[in-house]
Amino acid sequence: MWAFSYFLANLGDYFDRLIANKVLLGLLVAVPVAILGYGHWAEQQVETQRVQAAAVENVKGQCRSWIQREYNRYPRNNPSFVSGVWSKNEHIVVEVGWRKQADDATYRTRLCVYDPRSGRLSSPGAFGRWRWEQY
Repeated sequence: MWAFSYFLANLGDYFDRLIANKVLLGLLVAVPVAILGYGHWAEQQVETQRVQAAAVENVKGQCRSWIQREYNRYPRNNPSFVSGVWSKNEHIVVEVGWRKQADDATYRTRLCVYDPRSGRLSSPGAFGRWRWEQY
């Protein structure tokens, strides 16, 4: 009878140690899994950013050459240049500029909007430009 009462008296300590061991075991499994998962996620984010940066560089080149061809009357003397890039409404917007004369201090600009879903370039006119301006 004495052994049974001793067992009952120490049963709480036994369960406390058992729970503590299970918690420790759970932490020993969960922490490395979380670290590996975070490392994989971070690696994917870096890769996504690298791909997006490459896509933006590609779009900048396409917009510059398209605006140069369509809107710049004197492309040999005054090559176009990219003066700004931003994202708006899930599109990539590139501002392309060119000088009217080679020695001009001012330059003209035109927006080029790239839609990643369709892969199309467009250039809004004077009344549609406000929608794509960077604010």
